[in-house]
Amino acid sequence: MDEDINHLMLGCVVSRQIWFSVLDRWEKREWVPGALSTMADWWPSLDAGGRKNRRNLNTAVTLVCWSIWKHRNAVVFDGATPSVSQVLRVISQEGDAWPRQRAS
Repeated sequence: MDEDINHLMLGCVVSRQIWFSVLDRWEKREWVPGALSTMADWWPSLDAGGRKNRRNLNTAVTLVCWSIWKHRNAVVFDGATPSVSQVLRVISQEGDAWPRQRAS
């Protein structure tokens, strides 16, 4: 399969495992993207339930995508081993730090 943004962020095995873990923690398993989902269709279809929740959701989706992107680059350019647990750790650490950053 060609590596396009939809495959990289939503469809590849590593990304799908990451999304499943993140969305399982949020108790939103119904939001797990399908293997052939597109960002343009999937992301806007998520019902966050209000403007503030939509803003928080957009921030969280951006964090997950950024973490996947950085990990993919480390794998491709630095020879890192693909690791779902490593990406989830980064997402958790960054996500925990964001409220503290906003408060400062």
